[in-house]
Amino acid sequence: MSDARTLPRWLDAEALARHVSIRPDYVARYVRAGKLPAPRHPFGPRQPRWDREEVDAHMTGRLSSPTHNAAVQALADEIARKARRHAHRPQAPR
Repeated sequence: MSDARTLPRWLDAEALARHVSIRPDYVARYVRAGKLPAPRHPFGPRQPRWDREEVDAHMTGRLSSPTHNAAVQALADEIARKARRHAHRPQAPR
């Protein structure tokens, strides 16, 4: 991977490809295969960008990117909400 200090936070497909040392035409294939995270669209739907920090976390196996943490927290909240709702339901007689 390239030196993160010289790259902007948001990468287009070409910059992402240089960062992870792949050909630019492989970016979409790697996203579909789960080898790279999906792009975000902070500048509009026609300008996909990748968060360099999220890409680095994904590539090194660290699952502590802000996006991942938010997804895990949302899932935990949903599980807790369902558990609370289930705990207050009257049990049907057996």
